[in-house]
Formats: sequence, C-alpha cells, structure tokens
Amino acid sequence: MQRAAEAWSANPPFQQDPQVNRQFMVQFAIILVQQFRTEEERLLRARAPQFARRRGENQRLALRVRDLLADLGLGLEVTPSIQQFLEAWRDHQQGLSGCAEAEAPREH
Repeated sequence: MQRAAEAWSANPPFQQDPQVNRQFMVQFAIILVQQFRTEEERLLRARAPQFARRRGENQRLALRVRDLLADLGLGLEVTPSIQQFLEAWRDHQQGLSGCAEAEAPREH
C-alpha cells in the first residue's frame, strides 16, 4: 500500500486523470479496510489500551476514503484531497509503531 501511495504521489500527470484517481482510491480502500481489520483484531486480542483510539482513527480515515470516492463519482477534482488523505494516512501508519507493544503477550 505504501508503494502504491508513493507511486501515485510521484506521478503528477496521472493525478489529474479522474479515472486513474478513482481506480487508485478503490484499490486503496479495499486494502485499507483489510489492514484496519487486521490491526483492530490484533489490538483487541492483546487487550491493548489504545484499541478504542485506533479504531476511531481507522473509522475516520475510512470515512474520508468513502467521501473521496463519492466526490470522484460526481466528477469533482479531488487531487488535493487525495494528497491530504495520503498525508493523514502516512501519519496514521507512523502511529502503528506505538502499538507494537500490543503484539507482545500480556502477563497476567
């Protein structure tokens, strides 16, 4: 997913093509939802204290993708919005490192 985001960001001519943007966002959305489910299941199994916060962040980002896809469906220019979303997603990904302790088994 990171490579797809970097490829999209590195190709400004493609960013102006609504069909390319829509295809990118559809594929990104599918992978994003799968990633969020996996992350949330892992945090829930570990009884990680940050589960609720991460789930809320995941839902917020998923709603942004939904809104971008709706705007693309209306034929709106969303290139700047996609760029902003990708920046928010990258920040979110960096927050995963703070969840690494959730992978370790908890002592009882």
